[in-house]
Amino acid sequence: MKVIREFAVSRPKVSVRIDASLSEHHRKSLRDGFLDLAIMRQPLGIETGKVLAKNQLVWIADAGLDLDNELSISLAHISGPCQYFRAATTTIEAAGDHWRSVYSCSTLEGVRAGVCSGMGVGVIPVEDCTDLTLIREHHRLPKLPEFSVAIEMAIIDPPVIVRVLAEKLKEVL
Repeated sequence: MKVIREFAVSRPKVSVRIDASLSEHHRKSLRDGFLDLAIMRQPLGIETGKVLAKNQLVWIADAGLDLDNELSISLAHISGPCQYFRAATTTIEAAGDHWRSVYSCSTLEGVRAGVCSGMGVGVIPVEDCTDLTLIREHHRLPKLPEFSVAIEMAIIDPPVIVRVLAEKLKEVL
């Protein structure tokens, strides 16, 4: 975020606004002309922008959560069209197991809170796991896919100022 603040301060006539949301919402905002560029996480292989990095998704759970005695895997997740939630449910179903939603929220911090309360397991990028003791491996938790971090722009030939910001973000990310 520091690079965005420095960019905004160095160009006081440019309006810079950050919209933290789900990638699906960013994609629609790009399409509708409400955003000039977006940094999005999406399943590796389906990205349409410039890939900056790869992130491995991991399962997180409180150590006290007993997955062996649950009929269905209890999920703590972001509500709405969340790609991480979709990855979790898809991999669980592909492994022949069942899941249920037990905790829904709007942020990764909320997912962590639901997980730490023992409500269920969550899915986050390993880079976003501030407490590595939460990372959980279990025979009922199948391997999760990698995700990409990509920059996408609203139009094919964006204004110079948008391209300058995109280059600065690429350098940092």
